[in-house]
Amino acid sequence: MKRDAVAELVWEEKRYPCGLVLLLAGAALLACARGHADGLDAISTDRPDTVESSLTVGRHRLQLETSVAYEHDAQDGESSDTWSAPTLLRYGVSDSWELRIETDGPLHERLDRAAGETNASGMGDLALGLKHHLRDREDSQWSRALLLHLDLPSGDGHWKGHKHRPSLRYVAEHDLGENAGFGIMPGLVYNTDDSRDYYLSALLAATVGYSFSEQWRGFVELASTELGAGHHADTQNTFDGGLAWIPRPDLQFDVVFNLGLSESAPDLMLGTGVSVRW
Repeated sequence: MKRDAVAELVWEEKRYPCGLVLLLAGAALLACARGHADGLDAISTDRPDTVESSLTVGRHRLQLETSVAYEHDAQDGESSDTWSAPTLLRYGVSDSWELRIETDGPLHERLDRAAGETNASGMGDLALGLKHHLRDREDSQWSRALLLHLDLPSGDGHWKGHKHRPSLRYVAEHDLGENAGFGIMPGLVYNTDDSRDYYLSALLAATVGYSFSEQWRGFVELASTELGAGHHADTQNTFDGGLAWIPRPDLQFDVVFNLGLSESAPDLMLGTGVSVRW
């Protein structure tokens, strides 16, 4: 992406990142300024990898996970560049249950075609969800959770989905020694196609994470969506990787990339985010 194009997206698009950047900076400062009890567990986030954490945020804890993401895709003589702000808000109603609100936030897309360039901006759909932590690692060597989400047709333009789309995901995590871990997440999605017809598809993601120290950790991952969708949608496969830095128990910064492995998947996604727990 050219420098002047980036500047146009960031500074001229009033609905997008300027206010978000200030919000992220303020949240990070609050987390840094806050006092922490000795022995407090480090924050456990559902980003930046696709596989969700099997842990919940804890009783009466609030956690914000937000980011800025850039996606590029080129096929059939067209190329698109999309900026978004994926955000997840989690609240623990008990030690094993949490409420969730998720969205891709404000989006801006630039599409280059033979006929010329077009731009579109709008909000992504909102999703409401529940996570239930089923079992700790200490009990069975596997930490497990179930997630139920409902995507609402609340967005703008072509980002607005058709009808309500429920999904169910199962997460299992296992330690691979002192510093490494493995996570897997199968799931089912009841989605709609361009004809507004419902169809059932599956998703599957597997990740390996490694802790370099108490403050630094990384991961690599393979993820697939729209499995078994037939003529409704093409399967999307990606290879993902990222790093996370945890300077305080309640604060995490991260970077992530996704590389498309199938023709229907976006060619490249880059993102950076911050997560704060109160």
